Amino acid sequence: MSKLKKTLFRAIENSKSEIVDEEKRRGYSGYKMILNKELDDSADSLQKRVNIIKYLEEISGYEFLDTADFHDKMRRYFYGEETAGQRLKKARKEKHWDQEAMAAYLGTSKAMVSQMETNHRSLIPKALEFIEKVENS
Repeated sequence: MSKLKKTLFRAIENSKSEIVDEEKRRGYSGYKMILNKELDDSADSLQKRVNIIKYLEEISGYEFLDTADFHDKMRRYFYGEETAGQRLKKARKEKHWDQEAMAAYLGTSKAMVSQMETNHRSLIPKALEFIEKVENS
């Protein structure tokens, strides 16, 4: 490959990377608007929210099933790792427990387990121990 072709190839690859980075930046900006509840319940804001979600599905390659699924997948897409709540849910499912069984084990309510799994509440120490125990077994 000639030096000119290599230079052009690199320029094309760099511009593709910049496009992806720009798409991801725009997507993250939209995600933050939803996350921070910057959009009200007016028709215009609801349409904007739908457009943001469609755009995020397009750039991420995910299909969102519900609100919790949307937030889980977006955290994975933007931050590249499982959250503590996702790890708790995965460990619970590995034991074939429902949230009520998990709540009984932890000595909390089903609602609190749900909040921990969706990262709306910090994990309690016993939940962290449970994750470690399941992941190391």
